[in-house]
Amino acid sequence: MDQSLRNAPALLARIDTATQQLIRRFENLIGLASLEKTDRNSTALNALEIDVETAALIRGAEDLTTLIRQMQEVWLFGELNTLGKSESQEKMQQNTVAVAELLHKVLSGYGREAEV
Repeated sequence: MDQSLRNAPALLARIDTATQQLIRRFENLIGLASLEKTDRNSTALNALEIDVETAALIRGAEDLTTLIRQMQEVWLFGELNTLGKSESQEKMQQNTVAVAELLHKVLSGYGREAEV
């Protein structure tokens, strides 16, 4: 399996790229929808450009659904490497230790020995 699917930053980058591509293609379609010239050649050219942008938009959506499917497979089979230590986990661990120490002080202040 592709290594870029095994870590969160690579997955986020692929998601960002896919969504930016979809937005760009949709904006292009909206821009092409306003027909300024009404002669036959301009209309034919505009129709062709709309077809090309629509095909690209569909391809972008297919790429995004493929990425979603790959992420589901990676998640299902447990190959996703996003369980490393993060800053929030380390902070939570520090807070847990601080709370445990405070609880120990409170219990020892009441004459009881805390069970650790």
